[in-house]
Amino acid sequence: MRIGSSAWSAQKARDKATYEANMENGAYTDQRNARQKEAENREAEAKARWRRKVEEWREQQRRQQEQRREQEQEQDAGYRQKRQQPKPMTSARVASLRVLGLTPQQNSEAEIKHAYRRMALKYHPDKNAAPTAAAIMKAVNVAFAFLTGKDKMDD
Repeated sequence: MRIGSSAWSAQKARDKATYEANMENGAYTDQRNARQKEAENREAEAKARWRRKVEEWREQQRRQQEQRREQEQEQDAGYRQKRQQPKPMTSARVASLRVLGLTPQQNSEAEIKHAYRRMALKYHPDKNAAPTAAAIMKAVNVAFAFLTGKDKMDD
């Protein structure tokens, strides 16, 4: 059905009056407020989900860091324990200790290092011009490498 121009104008006027009456009653504002509240709730839920994810990620990072720290401590403890264990006394070890001027009871790493430095200062070819100094220094180097395990690291 086709509406004429006068009928169309009358319908437009009625629609406008209905819209204004509804606006005064607050019908449209309630719908708008409801949609706005829903949007705000969705946004708040999204922010809460994001915060939970961030907190979970931080907790995961903290746990991983703690595990790495524990592993490093275990490795350090194992390494220290290995270094503190006395070395087995073999005839080659005793001979090497004697080259450095030590007894079999003086076999800690600190004592071996101290004896090596003392012998190096005494017999190094730059400090000692004696013809046997170079040969003694070579023997001291070999003994020190054997006692500290440096000769095995080079392989």
